Amino acid sequence: MSVEYEICPSCGQSNWTTDVACSGCGQPLQHQVSPLLQSRAKAKKRKAQAARHLEKAKYQLTGYLSAFVVAVVSSIWIFGGHASGPILQKAYDETAVDFAQRYEIAKRNGSAIDAYVAAQLAVAGYLQAKDEKNYRKWKQIERAEAIRAGMSPD
Repeated sequence: MSVEYEICPSCGQSNWTTDVACSGCGQPLQHQVSPLLQSRAKAKKRKAQAARHLEKAKYQLTGYLSAFVVAVVSSIWIFGGHASGPILQKAYDETAVDFAQRYEIAKRNGSAIDAYVAAQLAVAGYLQAKDEKNYRKWKQIERAEAIRAGMSPD
């Protein structure tokens, strides 16, 4: 470690670079930093700035990579079949039941055509859900509603 000092231009006394006035004659010191120390200070400052920028870039990259990984894993999970099969099947089943409930409402409160259309939707819902037993049942209900509405059953 080097000791930094400077010589007073008035009396020639050696003074620490931290001194404000000469310890020999009391003259104010005008600190002049050597060009080597200036370049070292600038290099140190640039290095610190580069380190901060690098650290910021690491955090940004980590954030982007995390978001990308979450998006890819979610896509694979949802569209790759792990979650889509049970989730979609449950949605199809619930939709078919909902269409059947709508049929009951249409039959009680609507016209024969309303009931026929609602029965068609229930048939389509059970077909989408791949529920063959309920599909056959609702196909028969659809035929009966078609006749009741004055339409051809097939």
